[in-house]
Amino acid sequence: MPGAMDTGFIEAGGLTGTKIFANAGSPKKVAAKAYQAMLAGKLNVFAGFSNWQTPFVGMMPLVPKKQMMSFIADIQSKDQPK
Repeated sequence: MPGAMDTGFIEAGGLTGTKIFANAGSPKKVAAKAYQAMLAGKLNVFAGFSNWQTPFVGMMPLVPKKQMMSFIADIQSKDQPK
């Protein structure tokens, strides 16, 4: 599963300034990690996630849907000045 990647989609989608893309990874590094995992016969690989995101992604099925949707809405919203 790929994490957020630094591609033209961020700008085209008007998503600059969102938390989800604040630490976007390199598409080349994500593809290389996924390719190496495929060659090793791995079925599941998390590439392009920060250290705190990787365990969270694995726990997503256990999180209540309402809480998950609130989290997703938060990370996809633009930061508001305080």
